[in-house]
Amino acid sequence: MVWKELLKELLKWLLGVIFAPLVAKGILSDELYTRLMTEGVQQILGVVIALLLLLWGMRQQIISTAKTVIAAQLPEQTSVKEVNEAAKELTFKEKVQVAVKQEL
Repeated sequence: MVWKELLKELLKWLLGVIFAPLVAKGILSDELYTRLMTEGVQQILGVVIALLLLLWGMRQQIISTAKTVIAAQLPEQTSVKEVNEAAKELTFKEKVQVAVKQEL
């Protein structure tokens, strides 16, 4: 997956920026640095991907809940398209507030 590889390379770069000076100063050994750049990257990548998926799911749930609240406030004859358009008019922050309060 191209996005996973891109994220992996960015993570390697970031860890390199953080840990390379520590190796240069002798604080970290070359062996530990190598392990961090292989095993550590894989572990951190797994956590980052899991967090991204969790956040995406939460975002989708917030949007869905906000649309439900909006639909409840509109007349019964309102189409799904009109509900979606009404939801698009709200910022994400407003959608969060609507989803949490369960009212407009």
